[in-house]
Amino acid sequence: MLLVTSTSAIVGFLAPRQIAARSNARINLPHRDYWLAPERREQTMRFISATMAWFACGILFVLISGTFLALQANLAPEHRFNSEAMLVVLGGFLIGMLGLLVRLVRHFRNIPS
Repeated sequence: MLLVTSTSAIVGFLAPRQIAARSNARINLPHRDYWLAPERREQTMRFISATMAWFACGILFVLISGTFLALQANLAPEHRFNSEAMLVVLGGFLIGMLGLLVRLVRHFRNIPS
């Protein structure tokens, strides 16, 4: 469990540093020349980093919730996993991820005037 949760945290919080270390030609963004211009590159990387941090928090929440529900099921006399609660968690995660995706697309789709 520790390996899976730590791996998801590492991916979510260290991947933006890996992206920022790449050359502009290796980063795939709409209007890449505008968003990765020297005067905006740091701000763009902060936005990507914050978005990925929220994604990592969502993944960690799902993992922790699933672990908690599994432990709770194993400790209860009937040993029944609360799948309804897990579906609520997964539904919230999907809604949150759709929100992050819409935010990313809206942010990078147009060049501000």
